[in-house]
Amino acid sequence: MRHRTQTSQGAQRKRPGPSASRGSAKPAVAALLHAFPAEAEQYRLLFDENPMPMFVYDIECLRFLAVNKAAAEHYGYSRDEFLSMTIKEIRPPEEIPPLLRDMATVATGLDLTRERRHRKKDGTIIDVEMTAHTVTFDGRPARLVLAVDVTGRRRAEAAQARMTAILEATTDFVRIADAQGRIIYRNRALRDLLGIAEEDARQAAIGERQPAWARDIVLNVGIPTAIREGSWSGETAFLHRDGREVPVSQVILAHRAPDGTVEFFSSIARDISEHKRLAEELAYLADHDSLTGLFNRRRLLEEMELQLARSRRYDVHGALLFLDLDQFKIVNDSLGHPVGDKLLARLAGLLHRRLRETDILARLGGDEFAILLPHTDVEQAQAVARHLLETLRQHTVLIDGHPVHITTSIGIALFPEHGITTDALLAHADVAMYMAKESGRDRFAVYTPDATLRSPLASRLTRENLSGRRAGSMRRTGCAGESEVEQRQTR
Repeated sequence: MRHRTQTSQGAQRKRPGPSASRGSAKPAVAALLHAFPAEAEQYRLLFDENPMPMFVYDIECLRFLAVNKAAAEHYGYSRDEFLSMTIKEIRPPEEIPPLLRDMATVATGLDLTRERRHRKKDGTIIDVEMTAHTVTFDGRPARLVLAVDVTGRRRAEAAQARMTAILEATTDFVRIADAQGRIIYRNRALRDLLGIAEEDARQAAIGERQPAWARDIVLNVGIPTAIREGSWSGETAFLHRDGREVPVSQVILAHRAPDGTVEFFSSIARDISEHKRLAEELAYLADHDSLTGLFNRRRLLEEMELQLARSRRYDVHGALLFLDLDQFKIVNDSLGHPVGDKLLARLAGLLHRRLRETDILARLGGDEFAILLPHTDVEQAQAVARHLLETLRQHTVLIDGHPVHITTSIGIALFPEHGITTDALLAHADVAMYMAKESGRDRFAVYTPDATLRSPLASRLTRENLSGRRAGSMRRTGCAGESEVEQRQTR
């Protein structure tokens, strides 16, 4: 192959430079250009044996004048096929106009690297970085081109861009840290949560911007577990830009290089504030009456079990007060159920304010309440009952412009004297409450062991309460669409 370059008269010849490195267009071309003009064998080696596709084409007719082995192998054409073609035939149609514009403005010397699209013999379209140099080839102006296929790189970059777009759009909190634990990426959701700019996203170590307890979990549990097992998940928290803790469900992954060493860590976290709020709300509703906010029957029974267990173990005493509002049905019938519901809520607040912090007030259902008094003897229980009765006598509740005055009857049962189980204690307090009703209402009565024998009504109610009071109470308060007070009975 003969080859001449345009040089200044008397120019000194240059010795061949280092061979081109794979994957880099500029060093390969530079090495070839440094060899101009050079011995034919040196040129042949630099051109023909170059691992990157190289070719020469005529600037005027665009016909290929020379191609190296790498070009023939990469594009799928034989050398003879190439030499019968023009540069336009390896360009898709949309790339031909840019080619012709380039030819119209060809400059001498080394062009900057340009990216174009080429077409292989099998029709595959590839992205190519081309670096070209204008030369004289067999007396004709020509272009010497080195073409680097960057299709894989561009696809990887496009995939990375798509992944980044997804990470930036997700509402989950994503961050990436290097093997030393330095943050190299935080997505938009996390940056917004922490109140940091994109340029500040890398200026931290993993575990920062988290409460001390959460940072301790991440550094001492999460990271070691991810290194050992590949991943870790648990509940931690981030510090919001306003200083409050945001609970999250966090996953940490350890990503390894081919040699098995940890290359980087990724973390995905999801805000579980609403989940925790709902869980707390459900837990609250499981223990509390929705109308009054007091403990419900289920929670009262749990508290009674605890107090009775303490009573058996430590020989401590207490009392259970059973309250039933007097003639509450009259309020419902005359003023309506909404007024009755508001009255119950007001009375619940009034009773709660008259008790000690250690006392437990619950609504059993309907117009029935119970008060558990730990560490209380009979005299103290009677004093509490008198105080509550007097409070209700002197209190008039104004609801929707209606003044409402109501009293209550209270039954008292002591533990362990009157019962060592929740069923027995509730039944005996209920019996005592009916004794107060029979005695004229607006008073209290203390259960006595012979109360059932002296009171036929109490005897009947004892049997009914033991078998069905709880179910009946639930029916009165749990029917869908009915008022809280719709089926309360007159006392």
